[in-house]
Order: sequence, then C-alpha cells, then structure tokens
Amino acid sequence: MSPEIDPLDYLLGELSEAQLIQAERLMREDVGFRSELERLRPVVAELQSLPGELWEVPDPPPLRHPDRDLRPDGSPGIFERLLGSVSLPVPVAAAAALALAAAGAFIGTTLSDSGGDGFDGGQQIVLSSLDGEPFTGTAQVSADRSSLRLDVSALEPNSESDVYELWLLTPPAELVSLGTFKVDDDGAGSVQVPLSIPVSDFQLLDVSREPLDGDPGHSSDSVLRGNTT
Repeated sequence: MSPEIDPLDYLLGELSEAQLIQAERLMREDVGFRSELERLRPVVAELQSLPGELWEVPDPPPLRHPDRDLRPDGSPGIFERLLGSVSLPVPVAAAAALALAAAGAFIGTTLSDSGGDGFDGGQQIVLSSLDGEPFTGTAQVSADRSSLRLDVSALEPNSESDVYELWLLTPPAELVSLGTFKVDDDGAGSVQVPLSIPVSDFQLLDVSREPLDGDPGHSSDSVLRGNTT
C-alpha cells in the first residue's frame, strides 16, 4: 500500500486533485490499498449516516474514551478523525461504537430504512439488465452529492463465493469501485455508499457479479448498468 495516500483521506474527500488521481490509480492497481478502502467504507458510511441532531450537543465536555482510537504512530485513527472534538451523549457514543464494531469487510450493509437522509431532490440513475433479465436497479445521489443509495430487485441471490460490486465506469478502461454488497434470497437489496468523486465524471454506473477470488479487477460479468447523465 502506498504510504503517500491515506485511504481514509480518500473516503473523507480530503485529497488534492493530484492525490485523487494517484488514489484512483491505486484502486485499479494496488490490492492492499483497495482492500483497506473496502474495510473502511462501511465504518465511514455508518458514522456519516447518524442523524445530524445527535451530534449537536451544547457545550459538553470533550469525549475522551480511555482506549483512544490511535494509530501505532500515535496519530488519530478513524474514530477520532470522524468525531473530532465533538462530544456525544452516552447513548449516541455507544451507537457510534457499535457501528464501528459491526462494520465488516464489505461496504454492502443492507438498509432496512433509507428514509429522509438528504436524498430528496438528488440525481436519480435508472439501471437495467444488459441481457434481458428482469433485474432492475435505481440509484439516488444525495442532494449534496456526498453519498449514493442503490436499490436493486430480482437479482440472482449470492452464494458464499461471490458478491455484487458497484462501479463508476467510462469505457474502455476508466473504472472505480464503490464497494461490494450482497442481496437477500429474493434478490432485493439496498445499500448506501459515500462518494468522494463526482458521479458525473464517469459515463456509467455498473453492477457486476464478482467471485471472491482475490482479484480486484472487474469480472466483465455486468448485470445492471445505467447512464450517469
């Protein structure tokens, strides 16, 4: 993994334009960098999805957990960098900690309720099957363009050895993975991902079926696709 680009900086949108270009190259070429992104994405998404009013506490003392989330070199880790100096009531702090503990290797956290979380009025992208299958999908970009929610139906259920992967794609060679997810036995699912690059920079939103074989590249088995413009 490149020491020059921090995956968390990428997810939080803190990279310069030159660093963003390098990060996108690493996503295509560096398995370790991409694996770290996929590990951190659900953590960032869970914490960013907490309702804003839960973070607005008037002048409380700063939160300092005894097991402070630090990196080996003593610099702040993901929990402290996201929370900063914000102090949370005990129930909210516990919820944030649970979100960190519950986050797995996949970004594909199925959402049971994706209600009023900033998606009203955002860009909508309709995805359809490439080969006449009854698969359908709809993606909604949040109004502030910081996240994307994907709802799919009628997909073939996943086995233990494969996942679905969401991509931004401009043929023939520009592609960026937004993460992986699985669907229910009925083929339906909903997933929300953070966006650190504009959807409009790419021509297509693509969903592929990917074997869990350690290869970070696109399998060329696309099941859904939609134009971003």
